[in-house]
Amino acid sequence: MDTPMQREGQVARVLPGPATWRSAAVTSAIAALESRRQTRWMRGVFAANAVVAGGSGLLLLLAPTTGGHVLFGRARREPFVTATLGSVWLGIGLLSALGLRNPRPLGSVLALQALSEGTWLATVFPRMVRAREERALALAGLLAAWGLATARATPWRELLGRPLFSGQWRARHPC
Repeated sequence: MDTPMQREGQVARVLPGPATWRSAAVTSAIAALESRRQTRWMRGVFAANAVVAGGSGLLLLLAPTTGGHVLFGRARREPFVTATLGSVWLGIGLLSALGLRNPRPLGSVLALQALSEGTWLATVFPRMVRAREERALALAGLLAAWGLATARATPWRELLGRPLFSGQWRARHPC
């Protein structure tokens, strides 16, 4: 059995000194502030998603002709494409409404949006410019701004997970 003096010596060796405590406290406070800021961003984007994506999806599902004309202008869309897009947008809107209460577990919804908007800008926008579409620049500006907002709100570290990129993962999954 250890004597109290031996236990104190072990504790003294295990616990960091006051300088480390201060830096750990400051680091912890900064991390908490960043987490609260990230959560506010996520809630703001989720609120906008719930209204815009959910409303657009509902419009496309309940009134596909009117919704297609309002959202896409003169561009002709197949009913199947309109219904599919409406169901995806409504799903994003409903998940976003759920994310207002506890946004962290639904961060993948934001990642999906950020990546899909970046993909649209890289693939569809150049074709619209070549075809001299009237609304190409306006759509690109809107999607770029929204893509940046969703990318900023996405909790990338939580989604990608630290163990995947650390030595722990490689030790458990040798190549």
